[in-house]
Amino acid sequence: MVNVTKTNFSEKAEEVRRLLPSASFVAIDLEMSGISTPECGKLPNHEGPEQRYKKIKAVPERYSIIQFGLVMFHENKEYVHHTREMAKKQGKSENMRSDQPARTGKGAVDESDGSSGEESGDDSDSLGESSSDSEGRRRRGPPEFLVRKYNFFLFPPDGKGFMGNDENTRELVFNPATIAFLTKHNMNFNRWMKEGVPFVTGDVAKALVVEFEEKYRKMEADRKEEEKAKNERKSNSFPSSIVCKPTQPDDVAFVAVTMATLREWIDSALPRAARANLDSDDD
Repeated sequence: MVNVTKTNFSEKAEEVRRLLPSASFVAIDLEMSGISTPECGKLPNHEGPEQRYKKIKAVPERYSIIQFGLVMFHENKEYVHHTREMAKKQGKSENMRSDQPARTGKGAVDESDGSSGEESGDDSDSLGESSSDSEGRRRRGPPEFLVRKYNFFLFPPDGKGFMGNDENTRELVFNPATIAFLTKHNMNFNRWMKEGVPFVTGDVAKALVVEFEEKYRKMEADRKEEEKAKNERKSNSFPSSIVCKPTQPDDVAFVAVTMATLREWIDSALPRAARANLDSDDD
């Protein structure tokens, strides 16, 4: 059994998405915060499907799903190979009737957590087996199916983060009898409340996706606009590394006279040794 919480949801959801299409068949189960209402009561046997539906639909409208169980059964390739080999042996046997089916190891082995065990006709747990059961399974051959079990803890969004809207959550209503039943069967309420996967209805999920895409497009547009404005400011600024040189003859003559005058004035204010060093640098 794999317990799925918001910590490992992305990883396990991808795993389920990958394995589900190849499953021979699946089984699902729900644990809810209640399974009956005072209006529903005990349904009379004479009521038709329409009357029953009108009463029963009040249950999911009132209560919430707190756990979702999924079991996938995959055909065991070793079992198929073993069955074919047994059929060949039976065909060659002179003492075996032609219409007698092959005696193979029908059953299932749990692949969810690496433990294995044969499931018998009753509802016994398949997570473990005795040494005699293991020996018997080896004699009968491999199981027919590989079983993968997932238990999703589900908790409504708390109004924060991406689903931060009170309209996206719902009030939790519990039936006392349901609490007693879940407690008796070791329901981990702390894990459910702390690590449960947030969920919303399909319509709300579609609206959230549209809202997210619009918000992302606006953020991307604002980022590009800011980057464009930044580049424009950079191109309009005057770089300090640019050197301006005169090109007109009158300007060239004026700058030459001015620079000569400044040089003469600087040289007259410097000691003779400093002027000699300055002259040598110019050479």
